[in-house]
Amino acid sequence: MRWSLIAITLSVFLMSHSALGAVYVSGSVNQSTSNLGFQKQETRGGSLSIDLGLGQYIRIGITHQQNFKESLGWEENEDLPETDPARYEPFSSKEYISANSLDFTFILYEGTVIVPYLKIGGIWKSYTIERVTATEIERTEQKASSIPEPNLGVGAGIKLNQQFTIKLFHRASPSAIYDEKLNKAVPAWDRDTTVGISYKL
Repeated sequence: MRWSLIAITLSVFLMSHSALGAVYVSGSVNQSTSNLGFQKQETRGGSLSIDLGLGQYIRIGITHQQNFKESLGWEENEDLPETDPARYEPFSSKEYISANSLDFTFILYEGTVIVPYLKIGGIWKSYTIERVTATEIERTEQKASSIPEPNLGVGAGIKLNQQFTIKLFHRASPSAIYDEKLNKAVPAWDRDTTVGISYKL
């Protein structure tokens, strides 16, 4: 269902280019490496968006985003004494997050250089987590919901010329975390900030 909706939307974009307005293709990538707690962590990801102008100040678009995080090193077992050689054990984990969204973009001001905008729509997310220690292998997977969650964002474009624009964007969508005190899941927000570039066809 999700991929069918994306395919239909993309087809409408391509067929309606001349009838409705300009098509904007945007992309961003990210990568980082850090060392914390005897573990090396590598994070990388990217996103691709296609938007169709519905006039000067409104656009409709689809976005696909992927993020991958890998941790490798040693994990401390605080239940064991510091003199026990087994206090530290090999550890690795992999986290994969995939998201697809369908959004409306509202241009707040069409400046000659700066273009601030709001983005509102729905997002589908899926998670895969794999955790490996010296004693066990644990893998959990959460499929994307068939019902989209709200997707809210604010951003700004910096025009380089008539075709290319640098885009700064911050997005938030509902999620949940486990609260140890309440011993249950509580509402939370997933947030991400991206810097990318957009090309006007």
